[in-house]
Amino acid sequence: MMRIGAHRTVIIVLAASFTLFAQSDEFPVNSEDHSSVPDIRQIVESSIAATQRHWQARLHSTYVERDEDKHLDLAGRLKSEDVDVSRTILVNGVPFEQLVERNGKPPSVEEERKQKEKLDKLKRETPEERAEQLRRRRRHVARPGSAQGLRLPTRG
Repeated sequence: MMRIGAHRTVIIVLAASFTLFAQSDEFPVNSEDHSSVPDIRQIVESSIAATQRHWQARLHSTYVERDEDKHLDLAGRLKSEDVDVSRTILVNGVPFEQLVERNGKPPSVEEERKQKEKLDKLKRETPEERAEQLRRRRRHVARPGSAQGLRLPTRG
């Protein structure tokens, strides 16, 4: 699962990549006419807005997610791989993630027990507790990244 922190990293890497690409000699820019060249800040802010829309939509959807974590050795060869498949369902309007499969196998009895406890707890929540949890979630995902204050080098 790609979490918010990972999205920030991706956005920062994209911003840096676009900046470096724009500064390279392989991206000729006529110094007279900049109207056809997209502004890096606009690209980053557009990407951030799309990410925010995606995270907000996830709060209202049921979906299956596959998370692959690959660990490489120093030579870049695959050392190990972990694959989790989970299903996110809405329980009383709150997203709840259920582990479906880990490395091709169903969850252990212990994992299933823990999931059932969490699900039962969520089902017993009062409307006030649920509203507070949703407020915290929305506050947490409202701004997965921001281009504000992002300093990008300019071509001089």
